[in-house]
Amino acid sequence: PPKHKILLTVCFPNKTQSYDDKENYYRNLLNPWLLILLMFAIFAVINHSLVFGVLALISLIPVLVYQIQIMHSRKEAKTQKL
Repeated sequence: PPKHKILLTVCFPNKTQSYDDKENYYRNLLNPWLLILLMFAIFAVINHSLVFGVLALISLIPVLVYQIQIMHSRKEAKTQKL
């Protein structure tokens, strides 16, 4: 198969992938953002810095988006099993 098709399959989860694959995909995207959020939050508290607090809030956005995707994937997996 062409290389670009493999790349698209890895980058964009589609309907043919299992729900566990989707969950792992979004979890792998979530983990670095959680680390960034944690670092900014700690720096904001230690340094009493508003800038780090704002950066922590900004990094919270992708954390919430990916967590919602994981929850949707789990819910779809449960409804498909029933």
